[in-house]
Amino acid sequence: MSATTTPHFGPRLPPAGATTLPWDAATGRFDPIRLRLALVVREWTPETFAVDTGCGRSSVYKALQGQGVRDRTAIAILFGLAQREPRLPPLE
Repeated sequence: MSATTTPHFGPRLPPAGATTLPWDAATGRFDPIRLRLALVVREWTPETFAVDTGCGRSSVYKALQGQGVRDRTAIAILFGLAQREPRLPPLE
């Protein structure tokens, strides 16, 4: 490591103003906290989200637990989130 670089420990924060998805394509998993927050600010429960978007309830719960889901399930979840604007201000 050179004198001009600073070591970094822990997760990196996104740049200010950047939108962050609850999905990490590198790992194929959702961030459970971000996904739960995305549902809450849109006034969805996992059950109502599954019904309204056509995603399987078990798939939604797997994503909320941080387990891997199939690509088409991830796409359905992300598409479903995009269909409803947040109704509550995000907590940051």
